Amino acid sequence: VETLIVSSRYQADPLNLYQRLCHNKANSLLLESAEIDSKDDLKSLLLVDAALKLTCHGQTVSVQALTNNGQALLPLLVKQSQASQVQQASDDS
Repeated sequence: VETLIVSSRYQADPLNLYQRLCHNKANSLLLESAEIDSKDDLKSLLLVDAALKLTCHGQTVSVQALTNNGQALLPLLVKQSQASQVQQASDDS
């Protein structure tokens, strides 16, 4: 499993950066946080190439590997899962 983390200097408009990096790209994500009143502790996290796609429907969570890294993570998730039932399926089933 390979993780690539890149830090950058402050971006006044993280949404603009996200749109430029991930324009029409599926499975990307921008998360922003700040202290509501003071706007202190501004943080933005940008996920450009997701390894896994998690989808929730009611009490069911589906995890789909999107990359080789994601494929490598699936057995670790199954092993660590507290779920009462785990099913594995492949795209060709």
